[in-house]
Amino acid sequence: MRQTSQFLIFILLLVLGLSSCNQSPDKNISAVQGQGQRGVRLVFEKDNADKFVSAVSISRDGQKVIAAMDNKLSFISIHTGKALSTSINNLNLPISDVISSAIGDKAVFRFMGGKILGIIDDKKNSTWATEIKDAYSMDSTEDLATVAVVTRPPDDKPGLLAIEILDGEKGIKFNNSVGIDVSVSESGKYIAVAKGGFDKITQTTVEHSGFDGVSLYNQKGKLLWEFKTTKPAICVKILEKKDLVIVGDDGGTMTTLKLKNGSKVWAGEYGGYFAANDDYIIGRKEGYVAMFSINGDLLWKSDKYVASYCGKRCLSISKSGFSIVEAMNYEAVAFDKNGTPIWAKEYNIRPVVSMSEDGKMWAVGTKKVEVFGQ
Repeated sequence: MRQTSQFLIFILLLVLGLSSCNQSPDKNISAVQGQGQRGVRLVFEKDNADKFVSAVSISRDGQKVIAAMDNKLSFISIHTGKALSTSINNLNLPISDVISSAIGDKAVFRFMGGKILGIIDDKKNSTWATEIKDAYSMDSTEDLATVAVVTRPPDDKPGLLAIEILDGEKGIKFNNSVGIDVSVSESGKYIAVAKGGFDKITQTTVEHSGFDGVSLYNQKGKLLWEFKTTKPAICVKILEKKDLVIVGDDGGTMTTLKLKNGSKVWAGEYGGYFAANDDYIIGRKEGYVAMFSINGDLLWKSDKYVASYCGKRCLSISKSGFSIVEAMNYEAVAFDKNGTPIWAKEYNIRPVVSMSEDGKMWAVGTKKVEVFGQ
């Protein structure tokens, strides 16, 4: 893949150079200081006309936001109220994923179907670019030094895990499963993959085969352990400092495992998709948005907001326990650590969300990018 990477970096840089007219700050930006719910204010807004925002990622301090819109990445500075946009014009495909670095100066991005994956900074410099067919999910360390991608090919074909590090690449083929989600530990030493098997549908039955569960690899691609789930695993998170791996399956079961050996710590019906950090897990209980401790204790459950089931781009949690989720009816809701809603807004399309580390800033993407703060 390394020769392909070098070629694609050249193509990417060429295209970015041709689209330098898009590097000037966008004009349709407004900074709004009006008061909102419980002191929440809209601090930034950028209208994207008919272009959908497919992903947003906010920096650790909440002062930078990177948004994916069609085939364009927009680097937004909350401090200056300006956005720097970069178009990649040679692909008629949308960017489907973006992950910001800790300080928001660069991002790893993925085009739909894995046509191009790469890292680019706010000065249009590309670190690397490659193509991984059928790429389905990705994750990285905060410095983007280690990026992991899993694939989900069609027609019952096994997927693979691709590990991109600064000095090389590694590809690990699966035997009897596809990759559905992936998590990279903070140090980059471990990569957890949520896997699913294959469904063979006939007129009267659905036959399932293959491996459903989570597999843990080291950075060199060595398989360390596997844990089988009752349904396909759809969401996974490594909490390295806590020596834990959390996995959610398609049946709504959340299971916490020991990082060192994959032994089960606890399990509960807490929803398949979730977001987690070293102290909190945001998921669902009995269909409603709910928060749990990393020990599995229920901290609170909303009695109003029904949890959506749209994946990791629709929920985010901070270290302070504040969180933002997309509830049913395309409504984005922010909660404090006690489960009290502090802000809510209903949209006409599904919002994607991201929250800063302290929970004081959050970004929402629809047909516009909005950033709210307390």
